[in-house]
Amino acid sequence: MIILSGFAGRLYGQETDIINDMAGERIYVSASSATVLEWFDRIEKETGITLSYNPSMIELDRQCRVPLTGNITVGRLLGIVLADYKYKISSIAPKKLVISIVRRKNFYISGSVSDADSREKLYGAVIMLEDSVGQKIY
Repeated sequence: MIILSGFAGRLYGQETDIINDMAGERIYVSASSATVLEWFDRIEKETGITLSYNPSMIELDRQCRVPLTGNITVGRLLGIVLADYKYKISSIAPKKLVISIVRRKNFYISGSVSDADSREKLYGAVIMLEDSVGQKIY
């Protein structure tokens, strides 16, 4: 079994070809939101690839926005859907991708928030960020 992390880098061997072939399969999407589980189900139904993963490691009911319309690779779609996680992909013949979650990505913010007019510091303020796919992080 060969492990591929985020579909980046150069790997050699027959197993790598299997992973790249499956990750390179194309699926048509239109810009929309669905849960992680719904995206996984769609990949499985439209490509015939079985996705194997530990459901306790992934927030399957989280809404995930895919901002693209058109044919994209399974690897790219998984990268969007799993953007909040550091993960590895491995393959099992004939058409199974195993998704191993290493950990959830962490974000660190530091600084202070103050009122624009009075410059009074606002202690306990809640900060909201939006990532590149529209996911809000508090």
